[in-house]
Amino acid sequence: MSYDYLLVKAPAELAGTVVNDETLQAVMMAFFDALSGEPIGSLDAVKASLQKLIPSLRWRQQKFEIAPHILVAELGDWSWSTESQADAPEFSLGADAGGQVRIISAARVDRGELARIAGAMGLLVLDEQSLEMLTG
Repeated sequence: MSYDYLLVKAPAELAGTVVNDETLQAVMMAFFDALSGEPIGSLDAVKASLQKLIPSLRWRQQKFEIAPHILVAELGDWSWSTESQADAPEFSLGADAGGQVRIISAARVDRGELARIAGAMGLLVLDEQSLEMLTG
């Protein structure tokens, strides 16, 4: 089974903790507060960080237009993603107009590997299936 995750920069006060509030509203508010906070980093820096953690990743840039959605209006650039390779993890980067990555979409990532990535990069992770959040 493939699991999907969203990653954002973890606010300093949440670093190293598990967020396990049971109400959907509280979980989503915490996540969107983090999304609107500090960016993860520049496109080049984030790609390099992920590549260092998972050397087999290969990046590609696609040219396509995404219609703006109210929840991601500030994230107009989703053109960078990893190439699909068998069972390799897949990442897509959501960047704002200034080239700062604000969110990472991840699929086919082992939860242990995801925790390692979150810890190394100081990220907050939302499990899209269970709506559980964890921090690095």
